[in-house]
Amino acid sequence: MLVGAGVLSAYDEETPGAESQMGGVLQCTSYIAGISGGSWIVMNNLLNDGQSMSHAMDELFMDLQSPILEGIPNMELNGLRHGLDNEPAETISAETNKVGLLGSMVEMMLPNFVKSMFSVGDGGNAFNVKSVLNFYKDISLEAHSKKESGYRISLIDYWARTLARRVIPKRFRSPGFTISSAAKLLSFQNYSQPFPIITSVELVPGCSKNSIDSHIIEMTPFEFGSWDSFLNAFMNVKYLGTKLLNGVPMEQDKTIGNMSVCTSGYDTLAFLTATSSGLFNTMFRYVYKLLPQLTDESVPYLQQVLEIFGFSKKPDLNQNAFSEYAIYSPNPFLGYHNKELFGRSVENTTSLLLADGGEDGQNIPFSPFLVPGRQVDAILAFDMGSEVYNRPNGSSLRASANRYHANESQLRIPLFQDPDGVIRKVFPEIPKNVESYFSSSSHERPVFFGCEMEDFPKHLGDVSQGFKLHSGFIPPLIVYQANHDISFPSNTSTFRTTYSPEEAQGLFSNGYDLAVNAEDSQYRSCLYCAFMKRKRKHLPDYCQDCFEKYCYKAESSTH
Repeated sequence: MLVGAGVLSAYDEETPGAESQMGGVLQCTSYIAGISGGSWIVMNNLLNDGQSMSHAMDELFMDLQSPILEGIPNMELNGLRHGLDNEPAETISAETNKVGLLGSMVEMMLPNFVKSMFSVGDGGNAFNVKSVLNFYKDISLEAHSKKESGYRISLIDYWARTLARRVIPKRFRSPGFTISSAAKLLSFQNYSQPFPIITSVELVPGCSKNSIDSHIIEMTPFEFGSWDSFLNAFMNVKYLGTKLLNGVPMEQDKTIGNMSVCTSGYDTLAFLTATSSGLFNTMFRYVYKLLPQLTDESVPYLQQVLEIFGFSKKPDLNQNAFSEYAIYSPNPFLGYHNKELFGRSVENTTSLLLADGGEDGQNIPFSPFLVPGRQVDAILAFDMGSEVYNRPNGSSLRASANRYHANESQLRIPLFQDPDGVIRKVFPEIPKNVESYFSSSSHERPVFFGCEMEDFPKHLGDVSQGFKLHSGFIPPLIVYQANHDISFPSNTSTFRTTYSPEEAQGLFSNGYDLAVNAEDSQYRSCLYCAFMKRKRKHLPDYCQDCFEKYCYKAESSTH
């Protein structure tokens, strides 16, 4: 989040000193999208309402001095997440004493985790247990107000209230503040900020998750839905929570002439943001799974927290009773059917379960920008992945390429026809071996993917039912930059929960430097060339030098 904030600050003409570097790019941007932790900065930028990111960060830097989750220390949970996600379904029951694929690592780490969560010793660093319990009681009360209104809740509802306390500006932290009401902000109304999009993945627990046919859900201040062929429909986000059947309200008020009854207030901004960044369940899953094995003196305090959330000493992870995913119930697309739909339908399920936007391996939200109707010319893609030593290794690029280069999928694969009539995939060629590409440090400078039509793979074969051919559409050029250390070590863990002001400023500055790419004094001009590549046939002569320097050429591909 902090590195991403630095990137936005570099692009903002309101940032002091930015006007002579990259300032103004943000003001020229039509859309901004985020996944997982990136959704935090997208929503934060929306709520700043035109205030420069550099000024807005003062409040955030103060908030991040306290843990996002009270009493929970910084932890390296990536390995634990991987182990949990790869466990057979039957081992998810916490009633067994077997550790399963998590191995002894978790067994050894967990007691120390609990001790550090609730240190009850006499040392000066001991947590105030009462304060920690009050924190969780407060967020529980806020989350339960939704349940008392008749809606199902999950861990993500608690995560939402936690996020609101740390990464959402203070004046918007009310449990009732909705994303649809954010559309009334002046900077949004006068189009002086980019249109915000956050994404999530709709899934069925127990089914494999992959990027090729994952169901991507978009959430914006206007709509909730998906462009993917399994749905290809949206609803007004303001009326999430309304019982609908094929788009028609199911409830009527007979006292006012059988008028349809719609719900509002379900689309709280914190809940939607938490949905896109639902990694919160990792911490609870492994603590909750092994709780019955613990006898440490701190366990009673941990049990009190779990009981606040409705858990007990004998856990039951029955998904029908409690979910680690965000529950959108009632399903707004219940009964929705269109003969053009292709893929696993959601029309017969009463609830949608949504997971972190990066669950399918696509940690960069390319999909919103590949919608033909949005007419995007260029994508500024920043890879903030943490695959290897908390650094990106290109696997997110590969996941998106696998999705759009596939020849078979449970979804319709989008295609386009270039000006010469050749049918091609909508995502450009990337290095065939991204790991080697990253190990050579080539990723430490910007790279342009899709400069020429020949950089998009040809579609070989018929345009059958499994494909969607878009006419009059040319996919955007992708300007890709991977996070790396420039002015400050930026490989902090995804699960890092506290930062000193100096650390926060260092990460922010590293993001600024990443966007500026100061090693090339002509980079600002080259970025202009990338932006105009799709619009103008004749570009300044210096653009050719830029393209030769930054455009990626595939080693071998079918042109």
